[in-house]
Amino acid sequence: MKCTLRDKMKILTERDIENFFGIDKNLNVYERYLSFYKALENCTDIHLKKMMGISPSDLLYSKYYWFLKLKKENELLNGVDVGYDQQAYKLFINIYEYSGLDFDPNVFTKCIKIIENLVQNE
Repeated sequence: MKCTLRDKMKILTERDIENFFGIDKNLNVYERYLSFYKALENCTDIHLKKMMGISPSDLLYSKYYWFLKLKKENELLNGVDVGYDQQAYKLFINIYEYSGLDFDPNVFTKCIKIIENLVQNE
């Protein structure tokens, strides 16, 4: 059986984030996605060490995923907001520039496309 890039990349789920960071399950969808993104944005090395099996790249890709979910929910509620588009692009660039990981542009591009497709198809 062939192991795909999607199999190797772990995106933190709602349950993962709720359980680890103690986020209120009673928030509306927009507030939940915002809370997920903020929790990941403020995640420190200490948090990362406590989250078994989560690599720095998993954290970065999860942050991008939850921001895109937040952006999509905002568009449903309020229409297109150029500020969200700019912020998504900035996050994309930050992941690219500051990951501190052994960086392979081809893998990065494939991971980003997988994440964007996941969000669009949900």
